[in-house]
Amino acid sequence: LVDVKREYFQITDIFARVIMALGISALAFVVIYIMDKLSDSERTAAQVDRTLRTLITAFGVLVGFTWEHAFAAAVTDIAEHSNYHELVKLLCSCVLVAGVFPAHSGYVVPKILQLQEENSKRVATEEMAEISESMRQLGLVGSPG
Repeated sequence: LVDVKREYFQITDIFARVIMALGISALAFVVIYIMDKLSDSERTAAQVDRTLRTLITAFGVLVGFTWEHAFAAAVTDIAEHSNYHELVKLLCSCVLVAGVFPAHSGYVVPKILQLQEENSKRVATEEMAEISESMRQLGLVGSPG
């Protein structure tokens, strides 16, 4: 009975990688959420906002690589139980792409394009405000209002 319990609760390499990926994802979600709120705040300078956005991207890459590591271990483990290792890896990869690609092309790509457009407009507005303020300080234009 003890051996059966141990088998049920045995932590495999794949299970450990998935748990690690879940933990890193949860931690990254919290950190990204906080950094995003800070970068959206009017209290932080433009350079701080750029730095925070860079860190957010870095955390996203960390999460992606963590999950890639877990999936690679799972696919390798599945392939090892077959006589056709490479074919099984190819099939697993195709199934993964078939599951991820529709969500990526239907949601992720349009959202990225929308955010890039919004960011471009925001940056242009901020730059115009800075130029206007500099011109006002130099006395090239009158005070607004």
